[in-house]
Amino acid sequence: MFNFGILINRFYDIFNKQQTIFEVVLNLSFILILFIIAFIFYWDSINRSVISTSRCKAMIKNDDSSYTVNFYADGESKQEKIFSISYDNTRNHNVKISCEGKCANSRDDSKTERTIINVPYFDYKDQKIDTTIDKICYCDNNNYNNYKSEKYSENLDKSYMTLDADGDQFLADYYKKLYKSADGIKSFPDKLYFPA
Repeated sequence: MFNFGILINRFYDIFNKQQTIFEVVLNLSFILILFIIAFIFYWDSINRSVISTSRCKAMIKNDDSSYTVNFYADGESKQEKIFSISYDNTRNHNVKISCEGKCANSRDDSKTERTIINVPYFDYKDQKIDTTIDKICYCDNNNYNNYKSEKYSENLDKSYMTLDADGDQFLADYYKKLYKSADGIKSFPDKLYFPA
């Protein structure tokens, strides 16, 4: 049977024994190392609990952020923004195409329907350019009347469609190369790499 009194007597003998400074420092260092290891395990268990339950910790992932490139009607002044393409910061980099500037996503009696056909976007799942999306925008009647048709050209005619160089630069560069490609948009070989 365990005798607590014997244990106390042994500790008493150890502490009464005369020790050198080196032994005292060595013993204190050992105790400190044990304390630090215990503290690390304790902190890690708290951190894991916070990650799984805290909404604040989840927000640090920046899943709400997005990468955007903007398209304009006037390539030089960049005053008439027509639409934008955004990729979210999730694993699949989902795409959102929005009407911008004096164009809206919803119908309005004072606006004219404009359809942007074959909008090219990078499909992260298939790792290639997809042009199957058509975007309907409702733009002010007084604007964009210089276009020959209510449908923009299939390749978003380079004479009036330009990119916002002030946006996410890697996207602007990618779309500039896309439109300059001799292979055509559908067969554009380059992959789009997002910031890590």
